[in-house]
Amino acid sequence: MTEDLKAAKRQARIDIVLQRLRDDYTFEFDWAQAYGEPGYTQPERGVLLGNWNKVPKRLQNYLEAVGFELEWCDEWTLDFESSPSKAWRTEPNSYHWEPSAAYDNDGGLLTRDQPEFWIDEFKVDSVNQPLGMLPSWFPDDELDKAGFKSNEEPHAYESGWHPGQTDDPKKVLAAELKKGALYVIFRRKETSQFYTKWECWVQMPEAEEEASYGSQEASNVSAV
Repeated sequence: MTEDLKAAKRQARIDIVLQRLRDDYTFEFDWAQAYGEPGYTQPERGVLLGNWNKVPKRLQNYLEAVGFELEWCDEWTLDFESSPSKAWRTEPNSYHWEPSAAYDNDGGLLTRDQPEFWIDEFKVDSVNQPLGMLPSWFPDDELDKAGFKSNEEPHAYESGWHPGQTDDPKKVLAAELKKGALYVIFRRKETSQFYTKWECWVQMPEAEEEASYGSQEASNVSAV
């Protein structure tokens, strides 16, 4: 038997098992070709997301043995629009975990692969807006390109349970807006069970103009 024929028979058996999951256990699952989430070894046959409480352990073991990774559908999501399609964790698995994917206000998925789309979702210009924080991995150069600069606080802000960790993002936001900032954005610097360290970046009026000009120049160059 040739290797190609062996592979074809193996795939046919896998397809039968997957169809049995749907038919016999009324089990719905999603499949991604790869992990987007950092820190994971890429599986041979991709990532399956589902409620594995419904599936016998022997079938789970078989799927893992043939090259799938199994993840819980209430802790992960899929980006079908990327190539390859990718699985991203949405629920923490430790106190130090930070998201590499998030949903925007319209329900669209933001991922670490395209950091340029995160800024519009996290920048604020009013103390009445809900506040979020960019994850610590978010690159400085993306903030620079959008016209944001650090507010030059010599030490990271700290909020938490320990003495002195009383910094309040809303108060910092109000102070920066009073100084003339058009937008303010916060970025997490360190996270733990009992505290968070974070930074403040601001966009001043002249910086917005420079960022818009730079974006237009880049578009003109691309069009040539």
